[in-house]
Amino acid sequence: MCCLWYRQRHNYIWLLGNIFFPAALNGLSGLVSTLVNVYTTPDTTMGVSSTATLIVTGACTVICGILTAIYWFWLLGRVKTEHGEQQQQPQQEQRVMTNEVEKGNVLHYAERKEIVEAKGHEKRSSDGSFS
Repeated sequence: MCCLWYRQRHNYIWLLGNIFFPAALNGLSGLVSTLVNVYTTPDTTMGVSSTATLIVTGACTVICGILTAIYWFWLLGRVKTEHGEQQQQPQQEQRVMTNEVEKGNVLHYAERKEIVEAKGHEKRSSDGSFS
């Protein structure tokens, strides 16, 4: 499991969906199963094997649950925030263009074409090649 985590350590969604969350649920089902087995016996006492099983599955559940929370809320949340900021940037640029159009500061297509052609002719040298 550590090898898979190391290979996929930057793929937060894959880690959550394939390692941490399933392992936490598996540990939780192990805890429930062990407790059911202990409390359905006639003497309802916990033996050495039941105690060891509860400790191991409990540790697995807690560790994977903590890792799930860290990756879900902190690391994946940070990626979502960065993505949201990147999505807002083009919208802000679109608003600026809309404001410029409303102000009348945008050149017509023909005027832009003339400016582009004029700049293109300036870049040519005397022998006709581009510099």
